[in-house]
Amino acid sequence: MSSNPHTPEHYLGPTLSGQKRVHPVGIGPKERRKVIVASFIGNFVEWFDYGVYSYVSVYIANAFFPGEWGIALTFAFLALSFVFRPLGGFVLGPLGDKLGRQHVMVLTIIMMTIPTTLIGILPTYATLGAFAPILLLL
Repeated sequence: MSSNPHTPEHYLGPTLSGQKRVHPVGIGPKERRKVIVASFIGNFVEWFDYGVYSYVSVYIANAFFPGEWGIALTFAFLALSFVFRPLGGFVLGPLGDKLGRQHVMVLTIIMMTIPTTLIGILPTYATLGAFAPILLLL
């Protein structure tokens, strides 16, 4: 087997976007560590957002969904994010093939942290009425 990663024996087939995909032969320990750390940070930020939302769900329920169904509606909104995760993968996966995984990971982290920050400044149900939960959903 040749050490050149672009030879036919290293070719793994096309990606979803049609680019050539080769076996990562020759990646060194430093590069591998950088990929692992970056992946960890991305996953940590994503799950941290889910954890924060879950932890403060009682406060979110009181602020946006007054009444006995408040906590259930709060977690229903959280459940919607898990419904949209695979859809995001279908869109962002091929985009990662074209632009590079690092750029798409940064985009994903930004797409998670900005809305989380905006939740903190949203007007409550007492201020906007039924429009406040709609803004929370958006």
